[in-house]
Parts: sequence; C-alpha cells; structure tokens
Amino acid sequence: MAYVQPYKQRSGGTLQIILILLGVIAALCASLFIAKLGPKAPERSTKDAYQDRRELEDIEEKSRQKWNRFVTASEFRPKLEPDDIKLLEEALTLREEYVMRSGSHGDPTMLIDEIRQKWQTIKATECREKSVAIEAIAIEAIKKGEFNTAAKTFEEALTWEKRIEDEFPLSKMKNITRTTHLEYEIRHAESRPIYARTIALEKEGDTLAAQRNWEEAATAYKEAHELENTLRIRYQGMFPLILPRLNNLEASYETMKSTPEYELIQSSLNTARKLATNNAQAEAEQQWSKALIELELLSKKYPRSRHINPKILENLWSEHDHTLIKPHAAELSQAASAINEALRSGRTSEVATRSVLALQKESLIQKKFPRARALPLDTRKQLQFISLKTNEIPVIKNLLADMFKPLPSHKTRLLFRSEIPQALYSALMDGENPSASRDAFLPVDSVSYTDALLFCQRLSWVTGHEIRLPTQKEFLDALGTLPDRPTLASQAHAFENSANKVRPINTGKPNSNGFNDLLGNVSEWLQTDVFSNEATEIGGNYQTNLDTLLTIPSKSIPKREKNRLRGFRVLMENSPPH
Repeated sequence: MAYVQPYKQRSGGTLQIILILLGVIAALCASLFIAKLGPKAPERSTKDAYQDRRELEDIEEKSRQKWNRFVTASEFRPKLEPDDIKLLEEALTLREEYVMRSGSHGDPTMLIDEIRQKWQTIKATECREKSVAIEAIAIEAIKKGEFNTAAKTFEEALTWEKRIEDEFPLSKMKNITRTTHLEYEIRHAESRPIYARTIALEKEGDTLAAQRNWEEAATAYKEAHELENTLRIRYQGMFPLILPRLNNLEASYETMKSTPEYELIQSSLNTARKLATNNAQAEAEQQWSKALIELELLSKKYPRSRHINPKILENLWSEHDHTLIKPHAAELSQAASAINEALRSGRTSEVATRSVLALQKESLIQKKFPRARALPLDTRKQLQFISLKTNEIPVIKNLLADMFKPLPSHKTRLLFRSEIPQALYSALMDGENPSASRDAFLPVDSVSYTDALLFCQRLSWVTGHEIRLPTQKEFLDALGTLPDRPTLASQAHAFENSANKVRPINTGKPNSNGFNDLLGNVSEWLQTDVFSNEATEIGGNYQTNLDTLLTIPSKSIPKREKNRLRGFRVLMENSPPH
C-alpha cells in the first residue's frame, strides 16, 4: 500500500498537463478560423507598381529641369527676379516630394542639399539686407537723439539677423560679430538717456550747491549716483570711466550732507584763531580741541566728504599746534636768549642749569603740541650741547682768552689770532683730533670744509656769538700790507725756516695787525657759497717758500678734501666774550 499512493498522485498531474496543451491548441485553431473569415488586404498588381515608378521619375525630372532653369537664370541675371526664386522653390518642393516618396532610397544625387542651401542663402541674404536697412534707420534716430526709438529699431534689426541663424543654417551667413554689434547698439541706445539724466542731475546739483541749497543739491547728487550705479550693473563694460564718476557723485553727495555741520565747525575754528590772536590761550585751546574732535566725528559720518580727509585734518591739527605753541615758543626763545647773554657775559655757572630747565620745558610743550617746534632745531641742539659740555665750557673759555682781535676795517668782526689749535678743536668735537702731527697747541689739520663749519657752529653755541669762517676779503684785511722778505721770514713759518715741520700757534711774530701765521705754517679754509662743491684755501704752508708766500697763494679745492698741510681759523661777529 505504501507504493500505490504516490503512483496515483503522479498519474493525476500528467493528465492535467495534457488537458492544458489541448486547450491551447484549440484556441489557436479558433484564431486562425476567425482570421480566414475576416477581410483580406488588397494586393497591388504589377501594373500599379509600374505606375508609381513612372510618377517618381516624372517628379525627379521636373525638379531637375526647374533647378537647371534657375541655375541658368542666376548665371545671366545680375539680380534674381521673383519668378526665379519661385522656380527655385518649386524645384525644392518637387525634390522633397521625390525624396519622401522614394522612402529609404533618398536622393542618391544629393541634389536636394544643393537646392536647399541655395534657397536658404537667398532667404538669409534677404534677412541681412532688411537687417542692414533697419540698422541705418536706427543710426539716424541716434543722430536725432531719439534713443528709445533707436533701441527698438536696433532690436528689429537684430531679429532679422537672428532669423539667419535660426531658420537658414545651411546658408553659412551666420555672423556672430554683427549680432554682437547689434546687441551692443541696443544696450548703448538704452543707456544713453539714463547717462544723460545723470549728467543733468549732476549739473543741477552743482547749481543748487552754488546757491547754498545743500539739501536739494544732495538729493540731486544721490539720484545721479543711483542712476549711475544702474548703468554700472545693467550695462557693465560700456562706460569705462563709470567708477570714477560714481566716486565723484558719492563725494559730492556726502559733501553737501556734511556742509551745514562743517560750516559750524569752521565758525568755531575761526573763533579759536581770534582768541589765540588776542592771547586768550586757554579759551583758544578749548575751542580748537572741541572743533577738531567734532571734525573727526564728521569725517567718520561722511568719509567721502571733500570738506574732510586725513590730510585736511592733519593740516588743521598742525595749525592748532603752531598757533597755540607760539606763547610757549616765545618764552623758550627768551630763555635761549638769556642763556646766550650769560655765555657772552662769562656767567657760565648759571648756563647749565638754565639749559636743562629750558630743555625740560621744551619737552613738555613738544608732547602737548607734537606737530610744531617749540624751539628752532639749532637752538635745541645748542641747549643739548651746552648741557653736555657744562664742565668743559670754562676750559674752552680759557683757550679763547685774548685770541680774538678786531679786523682793521670792521671793528665788530673779530678774527682768531692764529689757526685753531688741536686742544680747542678736540674740546668742541667730542675728543676728535684728525691731525697728522698731534700736540695740543699745534694747529689742527686734515679737516674738511664741512668739519670746519661744524666746529664754527659748536663754538657759536658755547660763546653765544655767531662764529664762521672768514671771507677772502676779511682774510686780506687782517693780512694788511705785505712786509718785505726779511720781515716775512721772521713772521711766516715757510720752507726756508720750518725744517719741514709744522709749529705751535703764536710762536712766530705777529704781523702789523696782530695776527699770527696768516701766511705759512698751514693753509686755511675760507668761507664760500653753500651750494658750491669747492672752497678756497689761502696762505700757503710750511712747505711753501717765502717768495711764493709773498704772492698770497690760494686755490679752489673740493670741500670734502682733507690734507695735513691745511687747517683753518674763525671769525666772530659782534663783540668778543669777556
């Protein structure tokens, strides 16, 4: 029994499959039977196919004939007539019908492409001619100032130009340069009225500003700026100078907006100036500071205003310092004059203290008014030098004692009796001594013209007198009448009596005017034009013979030159120190 049951199940499955197959076969048979009963598709006879071929051949022939007639006409006519173009269009229509009815065979001769290209070229040419003609109308409108009309007319010309690209691509007449040109002309014509309006608004603003109508002028400039900005955004690249104009209009607008406040500040500044003139120092300083602070705030509020910029503010602060420092500068100038008077009078003990106090006061004033000088630079240097040389001033004074003698023709001009000794030079020049042969009382040598001038300046500082180099005229005045050769030999240190060595100052006989070694020993620098690169040396040296010294030798040499045979002496203006 265990083997019978599975067998029965398998037998049942096979029977079902057979029944399904029989059903499918029956359905197919029924479909075929129904199809047999339906209408039959018409069958074309051999005669009909022959007729179709004859019609196609006739269409092809007519198309070719019309094309040939068109080609002949275009060769013999300078300009095609409407009938010629109609002939071309008929040839194209017939050719397209021929290709369509030929099915997949197409046009093996490719004649249809040639006909289409020719037809599209003619149509594109018509579009180009219309575009050019319309552009000419637009240009005339531009000349008349009718910019809106011109813009619309240029747009129409552009439409005809774009038809060439869109509708007649086979013509090969597409011209990107012309399309771009027309687009530019459209934008240019559209922008011209806006630009003209900005110019008119700017002029209106200028007129209102001249009438001191600040608020309305600001409104005009602001509107002009907004329109100009529209031009910059909408018509980018068409106005290369638009950014400077935008900046200028913005500056004009902010200038007008800031003018009322600026005028009030200017009034305050004028008041401060008057107070300073009337020596009302405290009130002037308060008014100045308040006005300048308000001006700085105004510059932050209107940073592009032409009334205010960093340079103007700096100039006003400088004027503030220069105006308000004047009383303090006058006090310091009096203090410096008193110091010079003390130096001239020999009261050296009080000079150092006065110099230190003056410098301390000057430092405080300078911090308060940094853009102005409380003291002239030379005066400040003098006070600093005096304070450093406090202990050496008495020594220097001793070295100067009885060394200045008046010139015969100028009693208020006093010339140093000898060349400047090394001890005096070293005391004033911070211990420096450039001389070849060194001794305290030998004349200093190997100094340039500039070195000599610096020495004169420092000697002026410690004496309170003006010290400088003598001129040639002053040197000759001190020299006086030349002696005979034997007398000169007793006065001058020359080749014949020097043993080729320089001698100490004041060791020879003075000349008739009381001056030593004007001739011989070392030659001397003379004062010359400040702008010249050369200066004169005079008097010869210990290597010069007596006969030559009697000619008063002199020559021009570079100011920078230093020589062991050359020194200098100085001249004092006014009176000698006591």
